[in-house]
Amino acid sequence: MRKRLAFFMMALIVLAVFGGCYGRTCREPTASTVVGQKGFYPSKQMKLKTQRGEFLQEAIKAPVSAAGLDPLNVLILSGGGQNGAFGAGFLNGLTQRADPPDLNFDIVTGISTGALQATFAFLGPDYYAMLETFYSNLSQSDIFVNRLFPFLLWSDSLADPTPLRSLLENVITLDIIEKVARAHESGRRLFIGTVDLDSGDMIAWNMGEVALGRNQQALEKYHDILMGASAVPVLLPPVEIEYITATGQLYEGLHVDGGLREIVFFRHFMLDLRDTLRARDPLPDKDRLTIIVNGKIGLGYNCTDAHWIPIAKRTLSTSLDETAASGVLRAYLIACAEKMNFRLMRIPDDIEIDPLETTFNTATMQMLIEKGKELALLEPIPYETSPPFAEYFVEICNQLGNQ
Repeated sequence: MRKRLAFFMMALIVLAVFGGCYGRTCREPTASTVVGQKGFYPSKQMKLKTQRGEFLQEAIKAPVSAAGLDPLNVLILSGGGQNGAFGAGFLNGLTQRADPPDLNFDIVTGISTGALQATFAFLGPDYYAMLETFYSNLSQSDIFVNRLFPFLLWSDSLADPTPLRSLLENVITLDIIEKVARAHESGRRLFIGTVDLDSGDMIAWNMGEVALGRNQQALEKYHDILMGASAVPVLLPPVEIEYITATGQLYEGLHVDGGLREIVFFRHFMLDLRDTLRARDPLPDKDRLTIIVNGKIGLGYNCTDAHWIPIAKRTLSTSLDETAASGVLRAYLIACAEKMNFRLMRIPDDIEIDPLETTFNTATMQMLIEKGKELALLEPIPYETSPPFAEYFVEICNQLGNQ
């Protein structure tokens, strides 16, 4: 019996390795598209692009112009899986204050779980209760189902995200993208980040531009992008999404969670807005950059067992933590250069969470929602005005601000 089982397992492995069932035909841009063209593949500069090829800083001049002499209000929503419940609770808590702050954002960006939050955040305070409800009722079965072992050998992921797709189809409707389209036409911008596995590039999806289609095809594209933005590599399958290059060429990339590169989606994004921002005369009150980190920054002490599994988990946690810290610092330096008010909200250090948790535990998410609302209702709101562990950069920025 054991010999038969061993033979069966070996046969499965051979079929998986040599069967070629996982092959894929790629459509790659031609050299004429890559060289000398504005946008789609700007060599290795790693500037963010929209799906239509223009550099992101060109796409976000519209909200700066639309803001006019009003302060520009920017919201950045990080990745974090089930910890997105914290951001949902915090945003909805802000609406329950006696003196709710300005929650109409000119620019919203989202990565991973932040990508799922971003549409509601973009549409404004009337949708924050819906955002909280979205996380309150989530469970793992609403996101994915694990694949059976034999099928893993031919699969592109460990789990099937069909439940998440159904959930998105229920909450992101034609009515929702119509509202996104109207906001886009008013000059506001909503960006979702994914990573194109074929090129390795970070891609910025201009969701208002997608929503302008105002039809079922545009809605399906909207869903595809959100699915790609939520596709944690290996756990969930990547999503094939078509682009139009700067030269009008059709291209199809394989997209996954943007957190693979940036947990906080703000890489170079506003550096080239300097002239546009400073051209406003007279200058408005300080523009605002708010970051909600759906997680913690700083791991704290943890005695790691000398076994490859806990070592691997701790290594990955450390890498993700560094990505988050670096992203927040990048955003802070941009805010410093643009003389914007910087505000950071993150899960407090005394809250115990597992940065690698993928089970979407309902009790944990409810706790995070309540903690987010609790912080939102404090007086004053306990925003951090500088990133953690960055005293040297804060000192330099303070010196520049006094010049």
